[in-house]
Parts: sequence; structure tokens; C-alpha cells
Amino acid sequence: MARKKNNFETIKYLLFIVFFSKITANTILFRSSIECGLLHLVHIMTYDQSPFYYRGFLLVGVLCSLLNHGMTSEMLKLLDRVVMSTGVGITLWRLASITDSPVWWKIVTHGGLVTALGFFGWSKVTKNVKYHKVSHYVITLTNCSILQHALTTCAKGLDG
Repeated sequence: MARKKNNFETIKYLLFIVFFSKITANTILFRSSIECGLLHLVHIMTYDQSPFYYRGFLLVGVLCSLLNHGMTSEMLKLLDRVVMSTGVGITLWRLASITDSPVWWKIVTHGGLVTALGFFGWSKVTKNVKYHKVSHYVITLTNCSILQHALTTCAKGLDG
């Protein structure tokens, strides 16, 4: 008689397939999505004074990136690009709402956003996945800088 699997075993099996199988669309981008996703999660949990909409959207972006790079399809690719494009807008809105930061910090964060977009675009032109990977790291560092900024401004009572 076949043993009936419980929900925990099914979830464990699915996680094994997603994280350890070789069905990933692009191993390099999937691994960088995991690394950048973990760094985002650590910063979201550590610097939780940042507005909820911003932290929530970062989580959505991490999930979409993991799905797209882990088991790609045209639908997941489109979803990831829509979420990332929306994320650029939200990041610009977030940066515009931060009025008390030094000029150098604004240059670095805006520059990080532009640099990440540039690396992504260059990866498509050259068809070299390593530039796409670099764009993951640059945008992650930019987002982490923005999350850290919330901690200092909340301590001063300046952020909403």
C-alpha cells in the first residue's frame, strides 16, 4: 500500500526541486538572486523603520526575481520586468521623499540606480549574463543604503 504524503513532505519536495535541482533557467542569476534576496531580507528585518510600502515591495521584488531566475517562463520574465520597472519608480519616489540627507548620499543612491539599470541594459546588448549579475548586486547595495537611511532619520524623527 502506497504511503500518502503529508503537506510538509510535499513542501519539502518542492523546495528541494526549486533550490537544488538543475532545472534553473540560469544558475548564475538564480544564485545571485538568492544572495541579493538574503541581503534584502536581513536589511528589511534590521532596518524596519523604513515605510511598509517600500519594505513590502522589496519583498515582492525578491520573490519575483527568485521565480524568474529559478524556473523561467515568458510569463515569469514579464512579471519580473514589470515588478522591477515599478520598483525603479518606487525607489525614485522614496529617494525624492528623503529630504534631509547629504548631497553625496543622494548622488551615490541615484548613481547606484542608474548604474544598475546600465548594467542590466548592457547585459542585454552584449548577451553577457555577468553584467546582469552585477546589476543585481548594485541595486541591492543601493536598496540597502536606502533602508539604512531610514534608521538614522527615524531616530531624528524625520521620516514617515
